[in-house]
Formats: sequence, structure tokens, C-alpha cells
Amino acid sequence: MHKTKGILLLLLLLSALPVQAVTLQEVQHMAVIGAPTLALKLLERDQPPAGQDINIWMDWEHQRIDLASRLRRWQVIDQRLSILPPEADDAFRLWATARRGKALLEQGKPEQALVAARQSLWVISGQAESASMPLRLLIIRAYLNMGKLTDAETAMIRFRQDYPQIDINSLQAEILLRVGRYDDAAELFKQYKGGDQRALRFLAQLESGQEQPAALGKRILWVLRKSKLTDTDTMRLWQLVARSAETSGLYVRRINALHKAMMTASQIKKANDSGLDALFPIRGTDLWDAYLDYGQFVANRQQLLTGQDEQWAAAAGNVMENKPLQAAALWAVLAQNSIQANNQLQAHAHFSELLMKQKQGAVALRYIYLKKDSPLTATSLPEHIKHQLADAALAWGDLALASRLMGQLTTAPEGKEGLDWYMRRARILLLGGQVDEGIQALHDLLDQYRVMPRLSLDRLMQVLFDLQALERHQDAIALFKKLPVPVTDMQLQREVAYWIAESYSKQKDYTSAAAMYLQSATLPGPNTMDPWAETARYHAADNMAKAGLVNDARYIYRQLLKITKDESRRTVIRNRMQQLLLTSQRKGSDHE
Repeated sequence: MHKTKGILLLLLLLSALPVQAVTLQEVQHMAVIGAPTLALKLLERDQPPAGQDINIWMDWEHQRIDLASRLRRWQVIDQRLSILPPEADDAFRLWATARRGKALLEQGKPEQALVAARQSLWVISGQAESASMPLRLLIIRAYLNMGKLTDAETAMIRFRQDYPQIDINSLQAEILLRVGRYDDAAELFKQYKGGDQRALRFLAQLESGQEQPAALGKRILWVLRKSKLTDTDTMRLWQLVARSAETSGLYVRRINALHKAMMTASQIKKANDSGLDALFPIRGTDLWDAYLDYGQFVANRQQLLTGQDEQWAAAAGNVMENKPLQAAALWAVLAQNSIQANNQLQAHAHFSELLMKQKQGAVALRYIYLKKDSPLTATSLPEHIKHQLADAALAWGDLALASRLMGQLTTAPEGKEGLDWYMRRARILLLGGQVDEGIQALHDLLDQYRVMPRLSLDRLMQVLFDLQALERHQDAIALFKKLPVPVTDMQLQREVAYWIAESYSKQKDYTSAAAMYLQSATLPGPNTMDPWAETARYHAADNMAKAGLVNDARYIYRQLLKITKDESRRTVIRNRMQQLLLTSQRKGSDHE
């Protein structure tokens, strides 16, 4: 509450005074009290030019980049620091290269980060060794993110030799784990007690075999219950619980841990930390394999044989209520192994239904069926599950995924009104990038519904406005003309004519646009002069002028002058008429 009051007070003070430059201290204060976006905006507005005083400019630039980093505006930082003022000193240039390198890594561009760091190292060769330290660390991280593990390890050894006093045990441990030297990583962690690298430490202990997997899994679970962790650490620790459970044959723990890891991963703002992603990947294959392993374990105990689909289905069906995880595992194996297509689809349907009943089950299904590296595809899912996943994708803000799923659906879900759903489907297709499919969906809808309530027509017009925003004006015109507008609804007919005219005008078909604007103005009668007609007539005259129909345009403008009372609008009309007069005088004719 105090933070909010502080921000409001600052805004009031700033608004009460004439616009004047803020100081760097004021910018820093705004960031501290919780208004970093405002602070950055003011800093961008008021930062003194580099040519005025380079030292002051560099002080402001440090703050500017710090704020942009806090707001994760990596592309802005990359572009900003790619070209520096010639007056900037070497120390600032080194700092800028290191910060730009981090921004490039965050954007998934380690190759560019490596090039930038190497170029700067050449420039500072011969200077103090401490000057090159940040750049050499950047090079190591770039190698890691590129998957060049041998180069990263070599660069790390040289760094250790040159900077023995610098604590980079965490980075060294990460490299050792990436190259498979688990024993060395575990030994390093025995010597290295500082820092907060639980996930790397536990991974080293697990892979080196220094501790029994089941016992280690219990210890990690205790940490998850008792410690305050970031989402990233939580995700990684749940993955380690799953790995230790896999080694120990703890099937249910493994599945539950992977679900929790995926749930946590879905809440994390993605950062391009490719090195740690390689050590703690989130993959649908891992969860699918976990279900398959559990299902096979249960089947072996029940002496179920491959090919006996009815017995597998019966065994899964018997435990769907009281042991849903076991049932899902049996359905997974049946979906994987059955040679009957119908049985496979039925098994996928039951499996996906059981997962959707779990907390955040849609997240798990996304990893198993919907991602580029998923082991399965959405074609295996039943339509009612696709409907639910499309809704989930919209909630995630993933329009592309929602559009892809909607493209595979042709009927409304049970219990939903068909017309509204078809409109929603078309809009999602348009906004999700499948524009042609969305246009076809709109044509199909209008072919199917020859009569619509007024409210539905209004909603459908909103979708056509989206189409205009996408600059598909010819398609928008065709669809507007196809709308089932009742002959008794004069106002809606006028609106449709107006928006058709808008699209014609955007296509520079000014003659057709003028005709449709006039139609919109005069549908009730040739002498109609209500506010709608005034606006439509003005646009008609404007398009006539653009089409070279100067006399017609001047006639419409004169009509408008007779009935327009608003003085500012009258001034605009007079100016337009004056422009037309000058144009016709220059050309010697009105082209009519």
C-alpha cells in the first residue's frame, strides 16, 4: 500500500509541474519503490546526449541497461549496446559487451555473443587481466549454450589457471556434469560448500552413485517441503525426484514428480539458459515413458499379454475410479502396443480423459501430444479433449496452439451454442495466423446460417473487423456482402455498406468506396442528413476527390456546409473545398 501511494505521489508531483527533466536519483528512486517501467520511460526521455558529457551519459546508460534487464527487454539491450558513442571509454565498452552478451544469450543467440566477446578481447589485449575476466566467462557460457562442451571445458581450465582466486565452482560443476564427469562434479561439491546450487549438487550425487537413489529422493522431497525455493529450482528438484524414483523402481512417485515438474515449468518465464536446460530438460517423452513403464509393471503382475486388447481394456476399466494413475498407465501401454486402430484411439481417449481430471492435466497433455518434440501427436486425441486443450491454450495466451487445435475441429462441443462457437473458432484461426482457414470457416458459417439474431451479427462483424485489420480487404468485402442482414434492419444495412466502403478505400478503389459510402448515407432516403449520413457523405466526398471526381466531391461538400453547425468541422470542409479548387486550377480540368 505504501509503495502504491509513493508511486501515485510521484506521478502527481510530476503532473503538477511543467514537463522537466528528472534526475538520475529520481529515476533510481522510482525503480526502488516499484515503478521500473515508469523509471525507464522517463530515463529514455531525459537521458542527456553523449556529446554533452560522456561521463554523465555513461552513468545514465548503466541505469538504463539495468532497468531494461530487470524488465527482460533483451532485444532492446542488444540493439542499444551494439553501437556505442565514440567517446565511450574502454571500461564502459567492456561492460557493454558483457551486458549485450547476456542479452544475446537470453535471446538464444550464443554464436553472436561469442563473436562479440572475442572481438572485445582482441581490442583489450595487453590491458590488465582483470579487464578480460567478464568476457572470458561470457565465452564459456556461450560455448555451453552452443553445446560445444570440449571448448567450454578447455576455456574453463584456462580461466582457472589465470584466475585461481575467482569462485566459479558452480559453473565448473555444470560443465563437469554436462560432459559426464559425475564423480569429479561430486568431489568438487564436497570441497565447495558455498552458494545455493542444490539441484546441481543433488544431480552430481545421483549420477555419481554416492548416495542410494531412494534415500536421495527422500532428501530432495524434504527440501521441497521445507525450503523456500524459486520456481526454477523447484522444477529441477522435482525432475531429480523423478530420476531417483526411476532408478529405484518407484513408478507412482516418478509420474507424480514429472507432473509437478511440468506444472512448475509452465509458470516460469522462459530464459534461454541452454546449459541448464540440457541438464534438466522438460520432455513429454519422459512422462509418457514413465506411464508405459508403470503400465508394463502392472500388466506383468496381472499376467496380461500383448495382443489381448480386451483383457487390457478390462483391467484398466476396473481401476479407473479408485486407481486412476494405474488405469492411465494401462491405457498408455494399450495405446502404444495395440495393432487395432480403433483400440488405440479408445485407449488414447481414456488416457487423456484421466489426465485432464488431474490438476493442470492440460499441461501434461501439451507435453505429450502438442509440442514439437512430443512423442505423440494431437491426431490421437478425441475431439472433446481437443476442445478442452484449445480453451487451455487460450488461457496460456498461446494463440498459435489454440488455432492449430481449432483447425482440427469441425463441430461445436457438447452443450455449446453452435453459431457462437463457429464464430469463436474462425476468430481464433485468424488471430492465430491461419488466416486462409479462418476465412474459409467464416464462409462455411455464413453458408450454414442464413438467418442470425442481431447480437450474433454484431459479433460476427467484430470478426470481420479483425480481417480488415489483417488487411485482407477483398475477403472482408465478400464476407460483409454475404451477411444475412434483414431487409427491415436499415441501420445495420447502413453499417455494412460503410465498412465495405472502408475496405474499398484501403484497396485504393476510391470510386467503389465513394459509391458505398453514399449508399450508407442515403439508404433511408436520398435526402437523409442524420449524423450517420453526414459522416458517410464526408467520406464519400473524400474518396471522390481521390478518384478525380472533383465536381461531385465539391457538390457533396457544399451540401454538408449547408447543414453542418459545428464550426471546426465546417473549417475542415472549407479547407477540403479549397484544396480541390487549387487542384483543378493546376490541372486545368476536373478530369470528369
